[in-house]
Amino acid sequence: MGGAFTAGPVGLLSGLTPKPGVLVTHFFAVALHAMRRALLPLPTPTRLRQGYDLLHVACLIIMPLLQAERTTVLSSRPVQAAVDAIFPWRHADFIKL
Repeated sequence: MGGAFTAGPVGLLSGLTPKPGVLVTHFFAVALHAMRRALLPLPTPTRLRQGYDLLHVACLIIMPLLQAERTTVLSSRPVQAAVDAIFPWRHADFIKL
C-alpha cells in the first residue's frame, strides 16, 4: 500500500523508531485491515465469525506482550479488563494455536 503504511514498519525494522506505540498501532492496523477484507463484500454470519476470530487471535498474540512490557496505554488495567471481557484468553488457549 506504500506511504504511511510502510513508514512505521520500516522505521521499526531499521531501529529509527523505537516506540512500542508504533508497533502496536501498526499491528492492530494490519489486524483491522484483515477483518475488513474478511467481511467484504457482504458480512454474513460466517464472515462475522471470521472477523471476530482474526481480532481474537491478534489479541492473543499482542496482549501478553503488552502486559509484560507495561509500556503503552493498552497495558493499563481498564483496557486489559475490557479486552479480557470481549476476547477471553487463557494460556491454554494460546498453546492450541
